[in-house]
Amino acid sequence: MKFAQVTGHEQLKERLRKNIDEGRVSHAQLFAGNHGWGTLQLALAYVQYLHCPNRTNGEPCGVCPSCVQMQSLTHPDVHFVYPTIKPKGSSTPQPATFTSSNGGRLWGRTMPASTSTLGMRP
Repeated sequence: MKFAQVTGHEQLKERLRKNIDEGRVSHAQLFAGNHGWGTLQLALAYVQYLHCPNRTNGEPCGVCPSCVQMQSLTHPDVHFVYPTIKPKGSSTPQPATFTSSNGGRLWGRTMPASTSTLGMRP
């Protein structure tokens, strides 16, 4: 995904590009936001730009092996992490659900309904 495909967040996109271009990439990034804010799309555009060796005009090339892997979500350095819980009496973790039945609470903290994390290694 390219930054141009992400609607809005112009200042944030520019700051993310600038940090990568200047070699100022943190060891971890957390992209969190409510459903419909484009958080996952922004994270995918960021990581594709980070891994692309042929960046031009503030965008990844879209054709190198790294970009192709990112577009198919098969890049070996990108990992998706989702919260899970282990129900009482069960030995198998289950996906955590943030519904009105539990008040959107997990581990005593209120979480957005669409929380997800994208882990990556630069």
